[in-house]
This record gives sequence, C-alpha cells and structure tokens, in this order.
Amino acid sequence: MTKQKNPKVSVVIPSWNRRRDLQKCLNSLARLRFPSKEVIVVDNGSTDGTQKMLADSYPAVRVIANERNLGAAQARNQAIAASLGELIWFLDSDTEIVGSQTLAAMIKILQTYPAVAAVGGELLVKNSVKKIKVHQPLLFGRGVVTFLKPSEGQMISCRFLSTANFLIRKKLLVAVGGFDPHYFYLGEDADLCLKLNKLGYTNLIDRSTVVIHHVSRHQRRSNLFLQEKNRIRRVLLHVNILAIPLFPLLDFGALLLSLLRQYQQLKGRALSDLASVNVKFGRPAGRRVNSILKKLLLIAPIYAGSVIYGYLWNGLFLPQTFYLRFSKPNYLK
Repeated sequence: MTKQKNPKVSVVIPSWNRRRDLQKCLNSLARLRFPSKEVIVVDNGSTDGTQKMLADSYPAVRVIANERNLGAAQARNQAIAASLGELIWFLDSDTEIVGSQTLAAMIKILQTYPAVAAVGGELLVKNSVKKIKVHQPLLFGRGVVTFLKPSEGQMISCRFLSTANFLIRKKLLVAVGGFDPHYFYLGEDADLCLKLNKLGYTNLIDRSTVVIHHVSRHQRRSNLFLQEKNRIRRVLLHVNILAIPLFPLLDFGALLLSLLRQYQQLKGRALSDLASVNVKFGRPAGRRVNSILKKLLLIAPIYAGSVIYGYLWNGLFLPQTFYLRFSKPNYLK
C-alpha cells in the first residue's frame, strides 16, 4: 500500500440494543485526532432507542438500519459495501478508545509492515487490573486465549485478531469475500483471519493500539451451542480435507483437555462468571456452589450437549459447507 499521511478510514460498528455502550464508544471516537474518517453504525433492528439517539446526538454518523437482527457478520458486510475508506476499522459497540493517537499508530503499522493484514487488540479491565488479550493458534478450532506480558515487548504477532478492534485494508476484505454470514456471530472473525493466513498475512497487536473492551454482560453471555456449531463448521471449511475423518476422535481428546483446563479455572470462581451456565437450563448460575467437582458436574453436560449439537447440525448441513469450501463465495455481493 502506498504511504499516505491521512488515508481515508471507515469506522464500522455493528450494534444491537446497546445504546448506552454505543454512546460511550462514539464519544471516545470523537476524541481521536484523525480527521479523515467516516463512522458507519449498522443497527440490527434495535428496540432500545438506538436509532433515535443516533439521529439526535450523532448526525454525522452514517446509519444503516436493518429491520431485524441479521447478525454481526452480515452487518459488517453491509458497511464494507457502503464504505468509502481505503482502510476499515471494525469496533464493537462496547469498546472504548483510550488514546487520541490510537488510530494514527495503527495506520503507521499497516504502512510499515505490508505483510500485516490487520492490527488492533483488546484491553480487558477487571478490578483495576489491565490485561491485553491475545488469541493464539486455533487448536481443533478452539481459540486459545493468553494475555500479553510486560516482558513480551511492545508488539506481538497473532494469527487471530478479534473484530472488537480490527483495522484492515479494504482490498484484503474484498480479496477474501468479506465475512461469512452463515456464522451469524461468534467465530466469523476467526474464519476471516484463517483466510488471510492462507494468503500469507499475519496480524499484530501493539500496546499502543489496544482499546478497552467492556464486554457487555447482559448480551455477551456466550451461546455455547452456537459457539460449538461454528467451531466445527470452521474446521470443516479450513482443515486439510484428509484429516476431517479423524477430527471427531482428536476433538474428543481436545475436549477433555478443555474440561481439565476449565477445572483449574473453576478455582475461586462463581458460576455467575461462567457464561455458558447462564441464560439456559434454569439459570443455575444463581446457586451457591463451592465444590469444584460440583461446578464441573454442572457445566460438563452443557459442554457435552453443545458439542453433540454442533456435530449433528454440521452433519445435516455438510453438503452446503463443502460446497462453500470449494466455491469460495464473495459475500460482499
């Protein structure tokens, strides 16, 4: 990409019933010292007054209003197609930009490193403790999350970068055909990053480019069924086709390792912190359970049921998935 002092940037924010979070995000964007940008909010049929708030308080923001929730992937595709920028900056509606030079720093990285597809990163803050989230290589489709340590330097390369904060060249989004709307949400960013990896690109997190991700708890309860369905589908789309028959056996071993890791994470944690236990199954998160073994017995059936559902769904739609694997559709059309 030819270096430019101020390339045009399109900021894309999909939103669904997050009016207050979106206000905070847009206010933080207004503090950025970068004039050459447009802001596009795709409202997925919100019923909380989001569109009125945007019209009254943010007249400069371009709004794409959907009558119903089309999912985060499709919302981003709509914004890409309507965008005017050379660069696209994806943000979640519950993110907040920290520094006034954040966008300028991200652009400089893309201009300096042509092999970098995207730059960004999430800063999680809990009890005044700040952690930079890093998505490591996907094991059997399962993302492994670690946190950037001070000793690891200013910058780190990663295969998977969340679209909560994700600056990328628009031409690369066009090259891979945009986001796959069949994911609806959860995993569509990992799928996109795998496509970019196959083109030879990597992603970068710089300490100066992370934004605070508040992670709205009222809508961010992980839908484990959807997560497992999407994870298995992502494997069917991207893993070596000769390895697919072995995948269920390998996946079972990976699931056991995941449960063991979950066992360690249960120490000192309330069930209310485990998103997969909430919302479904009579809200067992309200129970006071101190025994780690009892906690594991509560969540293990949920995990097992989610994996079984994922395999059944993907078995039913296997012909469609294989067709999409080899046809490489352009979802931006």
